[in-house]
Amino acid sequence: MTGARRVLRNISVVGFGVVVLTLLVLWLMGVFHAKVPSGPPRTVLHKAPDAPVLEVVAREVIVTETAVGTVEAARRIRVGSRLLAKVLKVHVHASQHVTEGEVLVELDDRDLRAAVAEARAACDSARAARTQAETDLTRSRELLARGATEQARVDRDTTAFRRATADVERLTEALAQAETRLAFATIRSPSPGIVIDKLVEPGNLASPGQDLVTLYDPRHLQLVASVREALATRLKPGAKVGVRLDSLDLDCQATIARIVPEAERRTRSFQVEVTGPCPPGALSGMFGRLVLPVGRQRTILIPDAALRRTGQIDLAFVVRGDGTLLRRFVRVGKRDGDQVEILAGLQPGERILARAPEPSRR
Repeated sequence: MTGARRVLRNISVVGFGVVVLTLLVLWLMGVFHAKVPSGPPRTVLHKAPDAPVLEVVAREVIVTETAVGTVEAARRIRVGSRLLAKVLKVHVHASQHVTEGEVLVELDDRDLRAAVAEARAACDSARAARTQAETDLTRSRELLARGATEQARVDRDTTAFRRATADVERLTEALAQAETRLAFATIRSPSPGIVIDKLVEPGNLASPGQDLVTLYDPRHLQLVASVREALATRLKPGAKVGVRLDSLDLDCQATIARIVPEAERRTRSFQVEVTGPCPPGALSGMFGRLVLPVGRQRTILIPDAALRRTGQIDLAFVVRGDGTLLRRFVRVGKRDGDQVEILAGLQPGERILARAPEPSRR
């Protein structure tokens, strides 16, 4: 009997615990509390009488693909020295704009000036000797005509005149060469450009063939981009393509100048070079994109003003036949000016508000 009582007591304790646990759960669920009164019915939006409406239309648009590239100088100029001489002055610095013929670097020209002076003196002396030889020849011919001299004297004077003339020509050429070498001591810009870097400082020794200054012509820039193989094989030199320069927020047109006829093995892409009128502010080394057409597709475009953005959600307002408005979640794609591509949420033929209403504030 004692064992039976113990069992009954245990069963009673377990049953009491179950009842208490059940009541606690019901209390947490709000069974013993008054229900929260329901809120007001959802507001129905109606189209304003003067609100403009537009019909959703699917349009055919050009599908494009971008290829990243870099703006490079089509004409990169390396200005070097033709002499072995000490650098006296450097007149430019990096990023400086220079004009054609502007002095970039001056070399020590004292020896060259002395050589020019010596060659000029020798040339003047030869001209004087030729003048004297010409006078002697004229006198000999006059005397021969009067019978006062022999033909041998005329021949000697003729030979002397020819020798003097040859000396003048030789020394004149030597003077021109000396003046040309003197001009090499003043390094000038061969064309308008922007200095990329100066490679010498005053006091350095310049040698023949050594680069002193590098620059590029900003009037002749090109964008070099890597284009995937399947797309590059469809491009042709002379074709027009779009170019996007992000740093300048600029879109422009360019012409395909060259397609390097060898693919990069790792990326399976081709180098495509495009040129065009250089936009203001474009500099060598800037990041750019080629905008290449790859086909056409039908898509829905609506004005950006027809969308209301709430956080990360975009809403359009569909106008029903009874004039009421239906909020419609939409998924947007690319933006082109004031037009937005709709990827999902709207169908052609539906009518929407051309300008989304402002959210109500309470």
